[in-house]
Amino acid sequence: MGNLINLKKDANIKTLRQVYDCPVVIASGGPSLNKQLDLLKSVRDNIILIAAGSTINSLIAEGIEPDYVVSIDGGIPNYKHFQNLKLENAQLIYTMQSHPGVRDAFLNDCFVTGINGFDAVTEYMEKQLGIDLPVFISGGTVAHLAFNMALYISSGPVALIGQDLAYTDNLTHAAHNINARPIDDKFIKEKEAFQTEGYYGELVWTTKPFYSMKLEFEELVKLGNPDVPFFNCTEGGIKLEDKIDNKIAKVLSFVPLDSMMAPIKMQVMRGFLEKENETVEEAYKRAYAQTETLYKKLLNITKFAKEYAEKVLNDFKEKEGEA
Repeated sequence: MGNLINLKKDANIKTLRQVYDCPVVIASGGPSLNKQLDLLKSVRDNIILIAAGSTINSLIAEGIEPDYVVSIDGGIPNYKHFQNLKLENAQLIYTMQSHPGVRDAFLNDCFVTGINGFDAVTEYMEKQLGIDLPVFISGGTVAHLAFNMALYISSGPVALIGQDLAYTDNLTHAAHNINARPIDDKFIKEKEAFQTEGYYGELVWTTKPFYSMKLEFEELVKLGNPDVPFFNCTEGGIKLEDKIDNKIAKVLSFVPLDSMMAPIKMQVMRGFLEKENETVEEAYKRAYAQTETLYKKLLNITKFAKEYAEKVLNDFKEKEGEA
């Protein structure tokens, strides 16, 4: 019922269909995420960052606010990850099954999507409310839906980080996750954990649910767009098979970080997305404001480039004079 109220203010995920053409990074909450955060900060302005559910606290603790957070879980434990947050910029992508309280953590506009396995909900929304949500394969976990969202909103490369699906370094989660803890023999016995091949060829502890998620992920990748490069940059955890680049790609080594235009392009794309049921007048105003913003930013770049070139030239002349 709570999410029915949220529907009044939130948009259909259809409004984000292929609005980006840039790299997308999906951050999950596995222990290996800890080693990726500094590199993630260095490329943050060049990418779209999607957080899978409870990963949000590990990112926020390091000063990293994602563009989107995906939530599907309706349980109280999921809500607890969000209950003390007030996110100014991040936008929630949620299903009707997500805990309605999660929405309260987001001050920005949010988006609603459908997932498979809930035909009655999908039919009710379409016939009774006139809302036709696209339905995606969730694979049973928020990370699977986040992967499908990445393919849906952008035509750019997709990279995974923190998708361990195992207890890397004998930890359950990345730092600052409220459920993070070290594992011991008692934990392994309770979870009926077993060892399997890891990212580096070593043995790692995993569970039947984790292993099932691994198999589902591999199927999702097979079903995905073959023209979209996919990188498993997790650097830890379980080994993923089939057409997945398991080399240590150093998260986003394929992003052109030397381009001055990349961050500006990202800012302009993020700030002027088309709104649901946008009128012609609204579309015109948005396009005008977007063009004006881009023009001003390009002027600033030109000014910076000119001043820098003049400084280099002056320094060169001074050194020539000293010689």
